[in-house]
Amino acid sequence: MKNIVLYIVALILTAPCFADTPPDNSQKPSFPLTKWLSKNPNDLVTIQNGAGLSLVILINVDKNSSSVTIKNCGTVAKIEAGSSAVCTTNDATNPVTINSDSPTLPAVGEYQIKQQ
Repeated sequence: MKNIVLYIVALILTAPCFADTPPDNSQKPSFPLTKWLSKNPNDLVTIQNGAGLSLVILINVDKNSSSVTIKNCGTVAKIEAGSSAVCTTNDATNPVTINSDSPTLPAVGEYQIKQQ
């Protein structure tokens, strides 16, 4: 009988160790990589922020493409081929735009958006 009582007490004391832990909701959404293509300076790639959330946008430009002109990315105005830039924005009215800076050589790459 004494062993049964000790077993029950041990179960009661260790029960909190087996309780479910709540999910970690501190992680903000991260969206998958998105491939983009700009054929010339007039072909704009637009990254919208319609909700005005605080976003971080990582933009990569392929090393075999032209460089790009970028707008609404803080102080960054150009990204060379083979390079990357990080933009932060919370502006819903001025989207980030990317376009090839060459009339003959397209620019390609990818971007990823993360919510801050």
